[in-house]
Order: sequence, then C-alpha cells, then structure tokens
Amino acid sequence: MDALPSLSALYNPNFEVQEKPDCQSMIDRMVDQPERQFSAMQKASIGSMCSTKERHEKIVSWAIDSDRKTLGKIYCDLTNLDLRNQLDQITCPSLVLLESPFISMEAAINSQYEKLEGVQLNFAPKGLHFIMYDAPEWYAAQLATFIK
Repeated sequence: MDALPSLSALYNPNFEVQEKPDCQSMIDRMVDQPERQFSAMQKASIGSMCSTKERHEKIVSWAIDSDRKTLGKIYCDLTNLDLRNQLDQITCPSLVLLESPFISMEAAINSQYEKLEGVQLNFAPKGLHFIMYDAPEWYAAQLATFIK
C-alpha cells in the first residue's frame, strides 16, 4: 500500500543505491533532536501523510513512541532502496494502492513496476499516504475486489 520499489528514483531519475550508505548522521539527527522539536516536526509533517485530521494524533503518537535510532536507520535504508530489478521474482497477483497526488507521476510509477507482471496499480480518488483512513470505503472495496 502506497509503496514504490524506489522512492528516491521517483524524484531523482539518476538515483543509484550506495553500497554502504552512511546512516549515522541521519540517525544522530533523529536521536539528538530535543523531544519538543521532534514532536513538533511530527505534528507539522502529518498533514502531508493523512488528510483525516481525526487520525493525526494517533499517527503522530506512533512516531513519538518509536525508537528514534530505528526510525533514522529505516529512513536511511528507505531512501537507499531500489527493488525495481527484483520485481520479476514476484509471481503472485499484486495490488498496489497509491495516494491520490501520485496520479501526477503515473508514468514514472508505472515504469517502476514494469517488471512486475500483472500488477494492478490503483490511485485513491482522495487522500494521502494513510489511504485506509482518508478513503476507507474505497480502500475496503479495492481489497475485497482484489481478493475475490
């Protein structure tokens, strides 16, 4: 759900994976940030992840309650990930649900999935990363139809 084989390549067509990325500075920034600043940053960024304001507090709490060292490492790993050339190893039917703003990058997203045979890419009619909160009926219908 709302996943890309290479997020960095979506924004940088010349993206190349670093064999041994230095994640320490990213981890240190995350760990060393004062609690109030970290919390404020999470609250400021939630609007770009979920348009359903009633869910913001809960989603922000997940980040605040998480281990920051792990968050920093995960973010570093995510920005250095490129699975496009491995998608041909997936042999099961695949459904990818994407946030509505990504429709503007549909061609680039389609190209990222070109090696995944039979993939079904569906863009939410509204909402952001947390599609299940922003378009719950659409989300449930997509899953139910795909599973059938």
